[in-house]
Parts: sequence; C-alpha cells; structure tokens
Amino acid sequence: MSGRSGENRRFRIAHWSPLPPQRSGIADYCAELLPQLAEHFDIELITEGGQPAAGALAGFRAHPPDQLPSLLAPGVANCS
Repeated sequence: MSGRSGENRRFRIAHWSPLPPQRSGIADYCAELLPQLAEHFDIELITEGGQPAAGALAGFRAHPPDQLPSLLAPGVANCS
C-alpha cells in the first residue's frame, strides 16, 4: 500500500483452512494459492493440523486456532 505517508506496510492476513498434509481439495487449493498471495500480503496460517507439510508452505508461520484472537487484535492482521 502506498499513497499516504505511513502506509507502506503490507496487509497481514490470517488464513484459516485445511492445509497439506491433510487430504482435501481445499488443502491442495490453498497450498497453490497461498504462495501467490504471499507476494502481496504477509500471511499467518491458522490450522488445526499443526505445521503444514514441507514444500510451498514451509516458510509460512502456522498457529493453532486458539491463537486467532490475538492475531485479530487491532492492527495485527486482517481475516480471510
């Protein structure tokens, strides 16, 4: 984001969904989508399955669902 002074930081998004190694079409889709979104946004993963499998999501930070409220604190993350 740019334009006004102080708005050069990227949005942080909390993304909650199944992720590999969980076996589902949604997990597969998100594994393809998230690296592309990460080119434009800072992504925090919320997943009940623990840390995502190595591969395209290896560099992402993963959090258990009980940490979502702290990620949604004002100015910390937007939710998708």
